[in-house]
Amino acid sequence: MSEHDLESVNSTIAKQPIVFVLDTSNLTKRQISALNEGLELFHDEMEYLVDEHISFEGVEIAVVTYGGDVTVEQEFTPIEQWIPPTLSRERYSPMGEAIIETCRMVEDRKEEYQANGLPYRKPEIWLLANSSPTDMNKGDKRWSQVETVLETGINNDAFRFIQAGVTGADLETLSQLSPETDIPPLKVKEQENMFRDYFEFVAESPRSFTSVAAYISVTDIIEDSAALTLVD
Repeated sequence: MSEHDLESVNSTIAKQPIVFVLDTSNLTKRQISALNEGLELFHDEMEYLVDEHISFEGVEIAVVTYGGDVTVEQEFTPIEQWIPPTLSRERYSPMGEAIIETCRMVEDRKEEYQANGLPYRKPEIWLLANSSPTDMNKGDKRWSQVETVLETGINNDAFRFIQAGVTGADLETLSQLSPETDIPPLKVKEQENMFRDYFEFVAESPRSFTSVAAYISVTDIIEDSAALTLVD
């Protein structure tokens, strides 16, 4: 994994690793275009905040997709240098493998911070699903591996896991994979611009980049959102 010149960065600024884990399976051509537009919107919003000197120093973005294969589209990149990738659609949905790979990436990045004497805030993993996983079923080996990775990481305060589903997502699976100690899964409301709405929600929630746990009430924040709702 590239360290992006960690040895030369300002050691007084806490790093904030953010990973988008995006389901690119079973999307129509129009939907994959909308997903790419959502990433572009997020980039533009973050660029504006950085230009306005709103404190996003230290934020690093990585992008992992799962559709056909699990692909690290982008390793951790400083927000000032980040350019969103152009994603393509695939057929299969290896969600389990994607979660495990992402958690490994996060742990590797934390080790790099520690090796370079850099402070960091709790990493955040934002998973956006649109289908059912094709590489695991409840109770099988892969499912157990994913459960263990998530429960261990969240219980040890190693990262925060925020998952959401759009139309077609297996919301029951998301609910079952969400440890009780963390944020419940979210549903992106079905509307024409749902991908843009999702990324706009992330970009317009600065508190999410410092700590989602700092929300006075996660439920209240979601209820006020025009884009997302809690999964029942």
